Amino acid sequence: MSDGSLEAVLEQPQVSEKQKRIDALLADLPNTGTREALEQLSRLDPVIWTMFHRRLKGEAMTFDMARHLLPAAIAKWARETNATPRELARHETVLQQRHRPWQIEPLRDEHPHKVYKKGRQIGISELVQTEVFCFCDQNANTNVIYCFPRDKQLETFVTTRINPAFQETPRMRKLLTGVNQVGTKRINQSHLIFRSAWESGLGEGVNADVVVFDEKDRMKPGVEVAFRESMSSSPFQWLREVSTPTLPNRGVDATYQISDQRQWFVKCSRCGMKQPMTHENVKQMIKLPMVLPKELPADSFEYICSKPKCGGVLDRLTGEWVARFPNVKMIRGYHMPQMIAIWISAVEIMQKRINHKFVQLWTNYVLGEVSLGESMLLTEHDFDLANAGHPLVFRRTPDWVHISVGIDWGHRNWLVVTGLNTNGRQYILNGKMFEDDRSHELVSVRNIEAWIEPYQPDIIIADDGYGKDRNAYLLRKFGEGRFFACRYNQAEKGGQTFTPGWQPARNQVLVDRTSFLKNLCRLIKDREYGFPNAEHEIVQAILAHLKALAPMLEEDDDGDIIEVIRATGDDHLAHALGYSTLGMDYVRKTSHFNFDFMA
Repeated sequence: MSDGSLEAVLEQPQVSEKQKRIDALLADLPNTGTREALEQLSRLDPVIWTMFHRRLKGEAMTFDMARHLLPAAIAKWARETNATPRELARHETVLQQRHRPWQIEPLRDEHPHKVYKKGRQIGISELVQTEVFCFCDQNANTNVIYCFPRDKQLETFVTTRINPAFQETPRMRKLLTGVNQVGTKRINQSHLIFRSAWESGLGEGVNADVVVFDEKDRMKPGVEVAFRESMSSSPFQWLREVSTPTLPNRGVDATYQISDQRQWFVKCSRCGMKQPMTHENVKQMIKLPMVLPKELPADSFEYICSKPKCGGVLDRLTGEWVARFPNVKMIRGYHMPQMIAIWISAVEIMQKRINHKFVQLWTNYVLGEVSLGESMLLTEHDFDLANAGHPLVFRRTPDWVHISVGIDWGHRNWLVVTGLNTNGRQYILNGKMFEDDRSHELVSVRNIEAWIEPYQPDIIIADDGYGKDRNAYLLRKFGEGRFFACRYNQAEKGGQTFTPGWQPARNQVLVDRTSFLKNLCRLIKDREYGFPNAEHEIVQAILAHLKALAPMLEEDDDGDIIEVIRATGDDHLAHALGYSTLGMDYVRKTSHFNFDFMA
């Protein structure tokens, strides 16, 4: 009983209006009739809606088959059909795939901001699709924007996943009531809109109630801002972030780290201890040769309790979501590795480890965990060797044969100045960060011009992607031949643009981003740059931004594995240093960024 105090009222569990309606329907079930009651419940409960509308391998979708039902159903089917071992295994897999209790809570969860940090091939994209189908059906006159990294991926996804989903059942076919195109589908009185999230401008012009970022880690950093702004007038403002993770504190992992961090806990069949499913639970059960066979024996690995000396097998048929930080309310985070799917055995987890050529991909795709790849680009030792110990330089003197400035634009504008000394060596002279002046962007660029002027630079190269009027202003002030805008090739696929493409008539240069950054790091490793005293704050910032560069492997649009450079934190000064180095190459007529030898 409540004592009537404010504290006591706040402690009482809050029951939503939707839950009250569900409870009322269940209470009136004897009078309503099962079929009619379920029809009404499907309008309120996404799980029941899914079982009514969707199909999995032609069968009605089921999430939580009772403990006794799964083995009994398999045995009954085997007896009735005289199934062969291969047929039995296939049927068992199908039934197991229909047993996905870990999807129930996320599907019912109407938290405004959910993030799914997941392994591949466990049905999470299907789960999110179902949620948005159900949302459009249950909420008239709403808009859902579903984002994929690139146009080609989006078209393939709509053609192979979305279109077939609307042909699964008569109910799904009835949902399409008008426009049925690759980019837009009308679901009852609402719209499901598909967009590429590579450029933020694609998020403009549509008022959204729900925005989904699928494969968030492959999207351009910061692109979500415009898409999120499209929800500012919606009463829902639901955001869904879905991705296999890549690097720490990037993409989906960055959001998951500030969420309540839910994990799927299961019980040990021996000691009863509840624990999350992790790679640590995968234990070797039999002796294996030092050189592992290409195909592991069926009994070689098992999911084992993490409690020391217990050795019990984990019961994966049931479980519960447990938040690591239950007091965090702003973001609901779900970690979904392949181990929580009961159709994926411990042996299969380790078989995939053998089959994957790169550990990073196995970590990302199977474990649903971040990875720093095989190696870091730069180490503290590299910076120690490059430290020349000279003071910062604030103006040009006769000691400097050439001076180049690199600029990375943004809400904060980052500059790096490099110089070629009369002794023939290149040095980092200085760096600076300028906050954007909100009154007018040209106020900032005038301040930048005044700071650059004492260096009398031979060349300035700035980021082309965000420059707008600022690049035009610097071009007018410093003149053609002294100012260029650098654009990264849009494909970001190594091997397409090895040599910088200088276009003096357009005051522009095109480079391959991955090759460009890798070669910048190689120059630092080879000590072709002298760094100022590390005690200076700006030098510390340059080192931190360079250390944020990390190699990672990912699939391109054709399914090929490529290496790209991503950032684990701020990397603006690294790009500015790269632009400045590129400019020094141009005035010296050298070719530090010529990658023709790799072609």
